Amino acid sequence: MKTTNVRLSLPLSAPRWWARMEKLLGALYQLYEREPARPAAPLPDTWHLQNRQVIRLNKASNASRLHVRRGAVWLTRTPADADVILRAGDKLDLEHGWPIIVQALQDSCVDLVH
Repeated sequence: MKTTNVRLSLPLSAPRWWARMEKLLGALYQLYEREPARPAAPLPDTWHLQNRQVIRLNKASNASRLHVRRGAVWLTRTPADADVILRAGDKLDLEHGWPIIVQALQDSCVDLVH
């Protein structure tokens, strides 16, 4: 039986490949460390509410918007002008009617944006 040595050639040798990867990672780190082009939006306070859990928002909380990320919540304001039910994806501006009572109708995740 005749044996043949077969040699596979790769486009880049391992040291050259690592050198290119290091260059690419260096460029990514530089992008990460740059200052943002515009000021970042304020980060929301995230509340994870269990079914039927109630929270009370006072004007002192400085919340300007409520955003339901998951679940559903019932919301009422003072004076009671109307009850509101918000589902996942809904947003509500909090301009008046303090205090605001929020109750989870199921396990929910709510962002309060300041």
